[in-house]
Formats: sequence, C-alpha cells, structure tokens
Amino acid sequence: MHSRPLLYWRKRKSVSGPLTERLHALSLFSRCGEAFDGVLPIPYKQVTSWENAQALCQQVKWKNTTLEVANALRLWLAVNRPAEWDKWNEVVEHCKPVFEATVGTQLREYVTAHHLSVKVVHCVQWDLVLTLVEDWYSLEGMPTLASNILFPVYEAGHFPCGWSGRQFPEGTLYIF
Repeated sequence: MHSRPLLYWRKRKSVSGPLTERLHALSLFSRCGEAFDGVLPIPYKQVTSWENAQALCQQVKWKNTTLEVANALRLWLAVNRPAEWDKWNEVVEHCKPVFEATVGTQLREYVTAHHLSVKVVHCVQWDLVLTLVEDWYSLEGMPTLASNILFPVYEAGHFPCGWSGRQFPEGTLYIF
C-alpha cells in the first residue's frame, strides 16, 4: 500500500497566511548587538558579538536543546495524533520551501556579506522550519515551543544562539 499525498491526509490549511507574512516581514539580525527588549517565558542572557554568537550556536549543548524541542513535539504527536506523527518528515519537507521562499535568500545574503559561518544558516533554517512545522500542526493542539520562544527573538531582529543550564526549558537562552 502506498502513502497518500500530504494534502490528502491533512485537513487544515497548508503553511501560509499570517506566519508566512510574518516571515516575509523579518529583518534578520537587524538589532543584533542591541538590547533585546522582548518578553520571553524563559530566562535569557545576551551575547555581545557575532564571534560569541557563532561559537554558541555551534556548541553541542545548543544543538541538543533544539533537538529536544523537536523531540517534545514529535512525542506529543506520537501520543496524541499517531497518524499525523507518521507524516512528520513529509510536513518538514513541505515547510522547507516555505522557509526558502520567505527568508532563505535574505539569510544567505546576510551571512555572506558579514562573513559569518554557514552554521548560522543551518541554525536559523532549523529554528524557522520548526516554527513552520508547529504552525502546520497548531490547530491540533500541539505545543508551540519554537513559535513562543525562538520566533519572537527573530522577529525582534535578534538571533537565539545558545543554551546554558539544565535541559530545556530549565535553563537560559542566549540571544545576540
């Protein structure tokens, strides 16, 4: 038996509308180095340079933290919506082109112009694709951790780049 197309099993809108408009409106990194004045549901510390931000975003601790967020979402789906959990990879693949169409070029141009590591591209892509995935499932009651913590940092023109302390969400987010 072959898998049904993604649009067949999915009963809600595709990723579009308000979130893609917000992605198009992003001015990536426009306030890096300035004080972050947003409100987050977790503690945060600011870093003061791209050198520090790049080093933090490449640490195993940050990679593990962002994976823990995705794993929490997948676990929720496995328990609450097993049929949709089976489609996780298809949803991710559907969200990647939305990321590219909204901020992919802006991101790569900024990284190139400022001589930053390609690892910054990978971090931002993962965070924003995860935000799109959360949006895809949002009407299903799925927790939206990237949308509530990481995306507001990007919207404020900053870069969420690291983690210290205990396992998410008990720790401190680093922001540049």
